[in-house]
Amino acid sequence: MVDRFDILGHALCDTGHYLDARGHFAGTDGNISVRLPARCSRDADRVMITPSGVRKGRIEPSDLCVMSLDMTDPRGSNCRGRVPSSESKMHLAIYRGRSDVGAIIHAHSPYSVAWACSGLPVPEGLHPEAEVHLGTVPVVPYWMPGSVRVAAQVARTARSPDTTCLLMANHGAVAFGRTLDEAADRLDMLEAYLKMVVALRQIGAEDPLSARNLDDLRKWAKRGSQPQGADEADPED
Repeated sequence: MVDRFDILGHALCDTGHYLDARGHFAGTDGNISVRLPARCSRDADRVMITPSGVRKGRIEPSDLCVMSLDMTDPRGSNCRGRVPSSESKMHLAIYRGRSDVGAIIHAHSPYSVAWACSGLPVPEGLHPEAEVHLGTVPVVPYWMPGSVRVAAQVARTARSPDTTCLLMANHGAVAFGRTLDEAADRLDMLEAYLKMVVALRQIGAEDPLSARNLDDLRKWAKRGSQPQGADEADPED
């Protein structure tokens, strides 16, 4: 019988390989973590996280570290001489504030980093997929990477159950979800959306969705199905 711990380790590595191939990581930057169910660990409140200094495109299960949410083991366990990611404090703080979050990904995706360095809020109301799957994307003010302050600020911003991802000013993107796949999809969608926004700014024109269309999309997102009458909406709205 395959141990769930091993399954999650391989899934985390597969996520790293996928996102690296998609261009979300440069060198050894970025970090990925997954919450361990109680049956996978001696304690319920533990996570598996990538170590510092390892390329996500080549990471293997034997590279991964295990940490407790209360930081009683700041250097992690099962690390085989490696050190947990420098952003581990941020990951753990998000998990402590969001019991629904099962996986977190932090990356320096090019368009996400560019927007995070622009000083601009992430625009809304332009694209249905972004409205439904991402919602409002906050930008957290800059703090020293890896610091307690940045961990606290990101966790505070991520506390809302409606927040799916965020930008760290002058730094990068953070996406989270119930599963590794959900977190990875959100990171991918955010990068694609910001790439589209940059292209729109180059074109020099934007045509936002109407208030009525946005309301229909938000109802759809909450109900999980198309709101009744949405397909009969006035095309001029």
